[in-house]
Amino acid sequence: MSSFVKFLKGFKYAFSGLWFCIRSCKNFRFHLVVSAYVLWFSRYFELSLESYALVFITFALVLSLECINSAIEQLCDCVTKDYSPTIKRAKDLSAAAVLVSALFSLAVAAVLFFREGKLFYVLLDTVSDPVRLILFVASLVISIIFVFCERIYKNAEK
Repeated sequence: MSSFVKFLKGFKYAFSGLWFCIRSCKNFRFHLVVSAYVLWFSRYFELSLESYALVFITFALVLSLECINSAIEQLCDCVTKDYSPTIKRAKDLSAAAVLVSALFSLAVAAVLFFREGKLFYVLLDTVSDPVRLILFVASLVISIIFVFCERIYKNAEK
């Protein structure tokens, strides 16, 4: 097999892992939804290119750590299904890494988006237009289904 074919297969495996994370990890789906909303509402804030770069880096960090957390959980479950304090610590530590990155992404959001009066304007702009409000509520319903309705993904696990 040529090195180029191996290189391309690497992308196939990576997308397979991404798909696994989407269908099996509720927290990953939650972070995807939050990222989408942040991007959507960021248009109100006239962010610089540097600020958008920071936003994308925080998205990448949180989502990547969520993938690593899922990988560690899968590996730990493969090692043993029995309770082990060491396995518990490994899982807790990988979850803590996600938590730390998510908390710092909130700090980035606070710096970029919490401007006096701007959040009120975004809220007012969303609720003052009936069509925009209906679309926003519909997107929330779809997001909740995407994140929390795990039965959707049961058939995709095979």
